[in-house]
Amino acid sequence: MRAKTASWVLIALVGLVPVACGGKGGAGAATAGDIRLSGAVKEPRTWSVDGLATLPLQTQEVSFLGEGMQKSIRGKGVSLYDLLQRAKPKFDPKKKRDMLRYAVLVHATDGYATAISWGEIDPDFAAKPILVTVEENDKRLERPGLIVPGDKHGGRHVYDMDRITLQAVRDS
Repeated sequence: MRAKTASWVLIALVGLVPVACGGKGGAGAATAGDIRLSGAVKEPRTWSVDGLATLPLQTQEVSFLGEGMQKSIRGKGVSLYDLLQRAKPKFDPKKKRDMLRYAVLVHATDGYATAISWGEIDPDFAAKPILVTVEENDKRLERPGLIVPGDKHGGRHVYDMDRITLQAVRDS
């Protein structure tokens, strides 16, 4: 009986090692506060706020109309474009400007979602410095956020992100 119990305990522990180590693994590797970057990428990945903070950070000041009043945010974070490049997008080099057929879907824990076209963040097109934030107004965030400089309304300012998905936009 002890041998069987020990075997089950060993199997359970082996299954937990990749999760506990925070590896690149599957969706099970996420913990509270993490975001999952997936979709049309070669290297899907889960990021924590602390993990994002180790990457090269930029600062952006944004102002927008939100909830009936003007709001200003000073955000510190990682360029959305750079973060997606780390995941190695699966664009088809045989298709002319294939990257322009993609959108980045950003989802929050409360179900809120928004989309950003690849052309908005690509340096060869609009080059918008959209940030995945780890700090806003000098306060460390529990979950990453998203700020979009230049938007007149704050509809694409996302709090409490839980996933980013690179998605091909196809004709129906």
